[in-house]
Amino acid sequence: MSTKHKAAGPSYDIKRALAVVLTLGLIGSSVLLALGGPTGVAARPGFLGTRANLFSDMNLVAQFVLLAGLSVGAVLARRGNIAAHQYNQTAWVLFNVVLTIFIMAVAFFEYIAPGLPGNFGQAYVVASTIHAALGSLTILCGIYLLLRMNQRLPRSLRISWWKGLMRLTFVLYWIVGLIGLAVYYFWYVR
Repeated sequence: MSTKHKAAGPSYDIKRALAVVLTLGLIGSSVLLALGGPTGVAARPGFLGTRANLFSDMNLVAQFVLLAGLSVGAVLARRGNIAAHQYNQTAWVLFNVVLTIFIMAVAFFEYIAPGLPGNFGQAYVVASTIHAALGSLTILCGIYLLLRMNQRLPRSLRISWWKGLMRLTFVLYWIVGLIGLAVYYFWYVR
């Protein structure tokens, strides 16, 4: 009979230092994005050679970096490195929340929502609306899992099938990312 030893997690000081660095990074990203605004940095031409502005190009690249980071987290979990998985996924979900609030939600409510439902027949509106709906669901699942993983939920809100939800959320992130690529194509390439 063999016994498995649970790997000791990082010390409280390391957790606190990581939380401070992550918080400062999120605040810095938020300030940069907020200051960009529609007439600032955000209005500059992008670098991918399309009609997109700088923030749209940055967001597209950031979303694929996000998907790569979440994929690394999935590998960490499969290999049993749960502490690294927890920190990795927490950072990427929070990063995604910042990008969503300051770039994607602003664009959706400025360009898509005012014309709904009248212009729903246009491909970019359909793709953007599906992307926003599935993306919102995915972020809510990600935040729930983030709170669950970091023991920030009361027992009454903890579901027993959270590992299945974690797998589903990972798949949803990829689906939303691919739909986001379609949105970028319809808005800036086609």
